[in-house]
Amino acid sequence: MNAISVILPPIAYALFVLIFLGKRNFEGLLNALTKSHVIFFLFIVISTEILSAFRSIDFPHLVGAWSILVFICILATAITKRWRGIPSPLEISFRISWHSIFILGTIGFLLATTFATAIFYPPNNWDSMTYHMARVANWINNNSVTFYPTWIERQNYQMPLAEFAIMHLQVLSDSDLFANLVQWMCFFMSIELCALVALELGLDKTGQLVSSVFIATLPMAVLQSSNTQTDLVLTSFMLSFTLYMLRLQKCFNLENTLFASISMGLALLTKGTAYIFCGALGVSLALPILLKVKENVINLTKRMACFFLIVLLALAINCGHFIRTFQYYGTPVTGGGENYFNQTISATTLWSNTLRNIAIHCATPSIYLNIGIEKIFQSVLGKHANDPHTTWPKTTFGTQFNLHGDYGKNPTHFRIQFSTHEDYAGNPVHMVLILLAFASVFLWVRPTGQFNVGFYVAGVLLGGLFFCLFLKWQPWASRLHTPLFALSAPIIGIALTNNKKAMPRPVVLAVILSMVLYSLTFALENKTRPLLSQKWRKSSDYMELYFAGRPEMYESYRNAMDTLDKIKARDVGLYFTGDDYEYPLWVFSKEKNHQLRFRHVSVDDSTGIIRGNTSLPPYIISTKEIDSWLEGGEYTLLSGDNKLSVLKRIRNNE
Repeated sequence: MNAISVILPPIAYALFVLIFLGKRNFEGLLNALTKSHVIFFLFIVISTEILSAFRSIDFPHLVGAWSILVFICILATAITKRWRGIPSPLEISFRISWHSIFILGTIGFLLATTFATAIFYPPNNWDSMTYHMARVANWINNNSVTFYPTWIERQNYQMPLAEFAIMHLQVLSDSDLFANLVQWMCFFMSIELCALVALELGLDKTGQLVSSVFIATLPMAVLQSSNTQTDLVLTSFMLSFTLYMLRLQKCFNLENTLFASISMGLALLTKGTAYIFCGALGVSLALPILLKVKENVINLTKRMACFFLIVLLALAINCGHFIRTFQYYGTPVTGGGENYFNQTISATTLWSNTLRNIAIHCATPSIYLNIGIEKIFQSVLGKHANDPHTTWPKTTFGTQFNLHGDYGKNPTHFRIQFSTHEDYAGNPVHMVLILLAFASVFLWVRPTGQFNVGFYVAGVLLGGLFFCLFLKWQPWASRLHTPLFALSAPIIGIALTNNKKAMPRPVVLAVILSMVLYSLTFALENKTRPLLSQKWRKSSDYMELYFAGRPEMYESYRNAMDTLDKIKARDVGLYFTGDDYEYPLWVFSKEKNHQLRFRHVSVDDSTGIIRGNTSLPPYIISTKEIDSWLEGGEYTLLSGDNKLSVLKRIRNNE
């Protein structure tokens, strides 16, 4: 039954493509894929919110929702006879040169390797274990996405769209086998969206391919395409929003307006940084639309009202999460307060954070060269290198270290070092290309008069500058930069292909080859999900793969769950810190084939006031000293070590 039900979303997606297919050519197919992507995720949001309101997020109701959608799509296809518009391979083909074949082959290879990685490995990213996948498990357990008491607050207040999609797949398949594919699908869509954005900016087929291969070979995108984080999901909707804003410049109609609005709403529901990126790009791309009718007051007023409606509809898509957040935090959007936002806004803040964010992408395979680069940044930044007002708490930038001692051992102490880890890998080759491309594009835009490109470049630059101005620098910020790198891809395409004299074909091919070769290590030897080493096949216990980020914790979790299994525990409390692994407990419970359920106890944040089962559970799993708990005297140690302990209530009512 699960095998049948899990194919419902792909069937719906394929039918959406058929419904939206217009021109019977390659561009028409890409446009249909883009519209399908947006409507597909919009359905996920709407169905999730409706089912959650009735506490009906479960297998029968989700199967029913997707079945109804598939039926409606089939009916629409039959009525409109859209199957007659399916293009043949000959119709969607275009003239392909040998270098185009190389680029397309590279993209195909990277998609294939990352897809295999996503399927062979379970979710095992640190954030996924603490809150991305853990919140999915709690939603399924509660049959609702309403907030619940938890020590890991991010499970509640972080934007939920990516996890909504994962939850649908997890319920329909009764496993997390397909959880990583949400990011992978958005990786694929980001690649094709880069081509469409490049087309809107006037690039030819070569420029579109260069733009696509830029994001396809981006190390951080390659690494994230097989995990359950959210940056590629955000990237796909940022590119979709940008695409339809660019199209509004050429054709101000209802279709482009609606898709721009929905794309923006989905971006905002994916990640908080979307507010910065959408604000910068939205204003920049709206200006030329308004300037076209500045002499006509009536048309100017109409277009300004339309942009207001775009923002309003985008926010409406987020209203469910806004209401839940406001109920417990007193504000519709929250993000950790001082942890995330700079406490001082100044030119110095912008300068120091810009340099430190660039430094993240300066690592080379040479340790000695990295040390030299790091010392240069330290000397330039001086006392601003670790300004507590603009630096993530308890982290440092380039402190003194011993090459053969603590180099790279502590993730909170930033080092310029080569890494294939999805939280710390930089994009040095792509960063160099971006810095050179931005300079060359400004020289190129002026004489050609293509000011829509100028507004686009300004929007991307503003997004990067606002990011540095408002958000604290953090050692793992590389993944947060992914949308900016993707938005820069068409600018790379412009710089490499629109001036044949300055950039002859051999130079362009050399640049592409450098990106491709550099990306292979990340595609094949992901730090936590290596494909070539085949850890997914050789591991003695599949559960070990969930602990790739914290292998030292595996035995503690395994022993704790074995203990609970022996005593047939059903109701277990969690006494955790805000960054502990929770999701593996749910996986262990499923592995044991019994109805063990977890709930956080004695929660002291805003969600602690949520009414629910407030009785003390018979058993507790704790990562903290139980003496710090007011009611800890009710429990005695059953088993455990200094990492994780299982406690039993002295007066056990189970």
